[in-house]
Amino acid sequence: MANEEPSGVIAGAAAPARLAELESALRREQKKVDLVQEIGQALSAALDLDSLLGLIMEKVTLLMEADRSTLYLLSDDGTELWSKVLQGGLVMEIRLRVGEGIAGWVASSGATLNLPDAYSDERFQPAFDHRSGYRTRSILCVPMRNSLGSIVGVLQVLNKRGGPFTADDEELLSALGSQAAMAIENAKLYHSVVAKNVELVAAQEKLEQKSFELNVLFEVEQQLASALDLDELLDRILHQAMAVTSAAAGSIALRQLDSGELRFTTVAGPATSGLLHRTVRMGQGFIGWCAAHGQAVIANDPASDPRHAPDIAREVGFAPRHLLCAPL
Repeated sequence: MANEEPSGVIAGAAAPARLAELESALRREQKKVDLVQEIGQALSAALDLDSLLGLIMEKVTLLMEADRSTLYLLSDDGTELWSKVLQGGLVMEIRLRVGEGIAGWVASSGATLNLPDAYSDERFQPAFDHRSGYRTRSILCVPMRNSLGSIVGVLQVLNKRGGPFTADDEELLSALGSQAAMAIENAKLYHSVVAKNVELVAAQEKLEQKSFELNVLFEVEQQLASALDLDELLDRILHQAMAVTSAAAGSIALRQLDSGELRFTTVAGPATSGLLHRTVRMGQGFIGWCAAHGQAVIANDPASDPRHAPDIAREVGFAPRHLLCAPL
């Protein structure tokens, strides 16, 4: 009996310590559960791919108690892994061939790789450590699979605090990888749909513009047939041309048979009184250059163009900001 008393004292002292250890483990597990729920909510809301990748890395690094994490995405042709997100204060693009290094091997094999000592495995490439001064100790790397089971990338964490990664860590990171893969697929699908919508809107706008132009040309044909004289005909043509181009002013100049000069016979807009019946030489100003060369002119900064006639602009009191001129 004398020998049993100390045993009872030791057991009594160990019970509170064991209870405290269990409570600490329970708090850690609860923290993981909370983080997993937080990650799920955040991933379901993120649609920008770059922001999504950064969010995944931030949460995975925290949850796995790792020093840093890297997420690699598989290229469309399936031959290369690339990453633009790297934790630990470094942001750079990394590209690996499938089969190259730890991440490349995981992408090729589809298997999880847990290395307590990275330098003891021949698949590890220490070149990055040598360049950066960083020291990789432990590595856990898992494939990321989409809903169809296809590998879309690789998730890798380095240097777990407090020791190497465990089997529980493998299960947790694999689950996170699947969750992240679905979020990435959703983000890509969203951007694809947005891009298609943009293309459709652009195509619709072009179609509407073409339809508008055809309608205007049809109206011009009708008005040409109903015009009673040349002045009325030119006036109708000019106003339709201004409508098509959304122009604030316009003019038509006809070449005079006797002098060869161009005479403004039809004018609309603020410079009407200054331009109407005015003549310019062939080659003078934009309209003279257009007639002399038989080529259309677009000038979105007329004042800096050597073909511009600033003296005419000053005299009529109108300086165009944009100009379009076509020969008849």
